[in-house]
Amino acid sequence: MCGYHHLSIGQREKLFKYSVEGYSQKLIASLIGCSQSSVSRELSRNRGLDGEYSPSASQIHYEENRKKSVRKKVLESDEELRHDVHFLLCYLYWSPEQISNRFREENRGKGIGTSTIYRAFTNGALRDTMIYYLRIKHKRIGKAKKPKRSFITKTIYERPEAANNRERIGDWECDTVAGYCENYCVFTFVDRKSRYLLAAVSPTKEAAQFKRAALEQFCNIPKEHRISFTGDRGTELALMAEIEKELEITAYFADPHAPWQKGTVENTNGLLRQFLPKRTKFDSLTQVTLNSMVAKLNNRPRKVLKWRTPYEVFTNQFMHFT
Repeated sequence: MCGYHHLSIGQREKLFKYSVEGYSQKLIASLIGCSQSSVSRELSRNRGLDGEYSPSASQIHYEENRKKSVRKKVLESDEELRHDVHFLLCYLYWSPEQISNRFREENRGKGIGTSTIYRAFTNGALRDTMIYYLRIKHKRIGKAKKPKRSFITKTIYERPEAANNRERIGDWECDTVAGYCENYCVFTFVDRKSRYLLAAVSPTKEAAQFKRAALEQFCNIPKEHRISFTGDRGTELALMAEIEKELEITAYFADPHAPWQKGTVENTNGLLRQFLPKRTKFDSLTQVTLNSMVAKLNNRPRKVLKWRTPYEVFTNQFMHFT
């Protein structure tokens, strides 16, 4: 056998049937898929007062024993400990990490970890409202599952030198500016050479919304000015293959946690924050208002462009503002 498994109700019913028919324990074990010793223990432990084996009674007995065998939550079983944690959290504003390590330093014999306290807010050992006394409201416990990024086809290292050196118009970087405490966001697209900005408001960060925004923003951009996209590995870019096909553009993806590899759009997002500061909600932001902000940035002289505006470099025109 590759490992121990508890008998299911189906296996118990088969065991009862085969034992009544007079099968040997060895044969029963092979038929129901367990070891002979499991069959022997099952029959000896779960016979009734009359000496007969009942699969339904055996299952009930098994489920009751399983409930008793589950380890009790530390904060549920120890009222004094729960009271101490409550006092330190809500009255002294200690963090779970501080509480856990201070208990250890005082050798109080109360083994409680940081993650145990965080879990207590969701499993009922502590009131969930107590989480608002913490500086960090939510803590990721355990190893987070890494989402698959099967849509990544070409990395930034495959991007041509013309794009790397900003030699031409049409190499774009894209990113997402998140709103405060909501799903609303702004998708931004910036040309690497001219720093020309395109932006779209979206109610969510879903890939379908990003695709819609990209197609709408680039529908009036000349084909010769649509050469490449460089983005991060966010899931909002999951439909990039479809965008590439419809816009006839090539996408490249930066390394994980490497925002400097698309520094043009990151810098432009910082400029956009002048109009949309952090902790600003985007639910009332309209596309018309956003377009006005974008126009201001596109018509602002930039030192890196030798005091020309992104609009002038992108369109190869010269405008008089004075």
